Amino acid sequence: MTRVRVRLRVPGGDTGTMPAPGEILFQPTARHTNGDDIVLPAPMRCRLDPSGCTLVDLPPSQLPRWCWKAVERTLGGTTRYVDVPDSPDELEYAQLTDVDPKTLQAKPPDESAWNAIYQRIEDIVDDVPRINIGTGPPDTPEHTGDIWIDSTTWDIYTATRKDQTNG
Repeated sequence: MTRVRVRLRVPGGDTGTMPAPGEILFQPTARHTNGDDIVLPAPMRCRLDPSGCTLVDLPPSQLPRWCWKAVERTLGGTTRYVDVPDSPDELEYAQLTDVDPKTLQAKPPDESAWNAIYQRIEDIVDDVPRINIGTGPPDTPEHTGDIWIDSTTWDIYTATRKDQTNG
C-alpha cells in the first residue's frame, strides 16, 4: 500500500485560500488482482477533514493495465487519472503523475510553461526594430527603433519614441 495525502483548497480567506469541503473518490479504472482476490473497479469514498485534507492508503496502480481515477467532489474539483507508485514514503496527491485514461501513458507536462516561454519569445520578436518601405514620411511608427524608408525620396526616418519620428 502507498499512503497518499490529499490537500484541496478553494479561493478565499485571509491567506487567499481556505479548506475545500467535500470528498474525493478513488476508483481503479479496471478490475485487477491482489493476490488471490479480484478487486472490482468500485469507488472508494474519502471525506475531506475540516482542513481540506485526507490521508488514504492505495494499492499501487499497475500500469499499463490500470490506474486510479480520482474524482474531486468539491467546489471547483476535477477528475484526474493518476499513477500511484509503490512507495514506502507518504506521497502528495498533487505530485502524482497524471496519465491519459485511454492509453495509460504519462501525460506530457503542463503546457502552460511552454506557453509562457512562447509568449516571451513573441514579446522579444515584437520589440525587434522593423524596416518599412513606403512613400512619404511615416504617420506614426509602431515601435521604437523602427526604420522607415521613403521610396520616392530615399529619406530615412527612425522612430525614437512610439509617438514621434525624426528625419
